[in-house]
Amino acid sequence: MPMKDLVERFESVIEKENLIKQDNRVSFFEMFTPAFVGGMIIGILAGVPGLSLLFFLFPIGGYIAASLVKDYYEKNINAKDAAKTGAFAGLIGGFFASMILLIFSIFLAEKVFTFFTMFMNVQDTVWLMTLSGIDPYVSLYNMRIRFLANIVICTFLGCIGGLIFAMREKR
Repeated sequence: MPMKDLVERFESVIEKENLIKQDNRVSFFEMFTPAFVGGMIIGILAGVPGLSLLFFLFPIGGYIAASLVKDYYEKNINAKDAAKTGAFAGLIGGFFASMILLIFSIFLAEKVFTFFTMFMNVQDTVWLMTLSGIDPYVSLYNMRIRFLANIVICTFLGCIGGLIFAMREKR
């Protein structure tokens, strides 16, 4: 009996693979929800101070977004659409990362600054806080620069994640 169950499962997997549509084009609406999920992952990684130093993990969001398009819509996704989906996830992630950093900067910057000045001088504390993503001097100019940097970096790395997914699928 176990062999019969195994054969049935194998046949169902083959049938599902045969049902995958050959239409490789992914519309904007088909990539929106997966890109939103991948963008939230990128946004959390890029927005939480300290985690933003792990920028090499940002492509995970683009990879997940492209894989969700394939799994959810059961489409063979080509490299161009995977890159677009990953880039869109990065764009969404960059926006959310900027909002998270703004919230951390507004509510926690003063407390973190006070804590670290007990152990270091002021210049080292400002350098450490800027490196970790909490802006000790919240200004409109600094937030614009950080917003644009987040958008560009997250979009690029999300696109890389989508391309990695497409390359892995070709194997």
